[in-house]
Amino acid sequence: APLIGDMRPTITRSYLDEPTRYVDAMRSIEEAIRTKSYESVKQLFTPEGYEIFDLMMHSGNVRISKRQEEYSVETSPLFIVGKSLPVTIKYGRHTTNEKIVFRFDAGSGLIKSVAYALTKRAEDDIFRKAQWNMDSRYSLLTFMEDYQTAFALKRLNYIQKIFSDNAIIITGKVQSREGRKFYDGAITNLGDKVIYKRQTKDEYMRNLEADFKKKDYIQLVFEDAEISKAATDGFLDNEVLWIEIKQQYDSPSYSDKGFLALQINMKPSGSQINVRTWTPGFVELDELKKRFPIGF
Repeated sequence: APLIGDMRPTITRSYLDEPTRYVDAMRSIEEAIRTKSYESVKQLFTPEGYEIFDLMMHSGNVRISKRQEEYSVETSPLFIVGKSLPVTIKYGRHTTNEKIVFRFDAGSGLIKSVAYALTKRAEDDIFRKAQWNMDSRYSLLTFMEDYQTAFALKRLNYIQKIFSDNAIIITGKVQSREGRKFYDGAITNLGDKVIYKRQTKDEYMRNLEADFKKKDYIQLVFEDAEISKAATDGFLDNEVLWIEIKQQYDSPSYSDKGFLALQINMKPSGSQINVRTWTPGFVELDELKKRFPIGF
């Protein structure tokens, strides 16, 4: 059963009244992707932003999708977010569809980072009605988009940076078992078996590096999310929150569906993951808080 049956009401977001400067930049990038002349728009990015964009453009055969959407620019006191450029990416015979979002620097107007957007359902859960300020929501949205995109682009250094050195990391893998067995006089199917493994950060990064080398692509798709503060006040500055989100993992050799749970320390200097778990079924966040308290 899905974690959330119906769409939940969301808060109203703010849009720029005069977004021409930012929309023109996104249209120029659209044309650069069509003509594969990526360096022609390098001046629209900060050096760090262009590095990610260039990696994105060379991660597969990237093309503009046939279905176009109108550009929009959302804003909060600390964020300017341009949405969105739909693209199709081919990795050999495998094709994915993504929407590129652009994060602009308020001072220079340059694009400081790009990422693949979350699904609308996952994004709406971050903006559902709750007592959080707008910058907190965009901070979490940016973190989850960057997390998802880092696996698609195989950004090992970035993933290493967002895990704390003492992070608790629990991975799970579904192992299909074919056949049947006798139990209490009846014949039952063996079904799937889930193998869990607790890893140190170094172990996790070594295994992830091996995955990146042997797999042509890794795609994460997030859907429904539950979010809860580990403390009682806001979570923008050095506050800790939990997010548990339905995840579909796809690669050439292995795929599964389950629930990714992250305990994140939201720091202005760079948010970090303290705990990362995966289970095939949803675990109540109150239970995860008991198992993995802050400062474990």
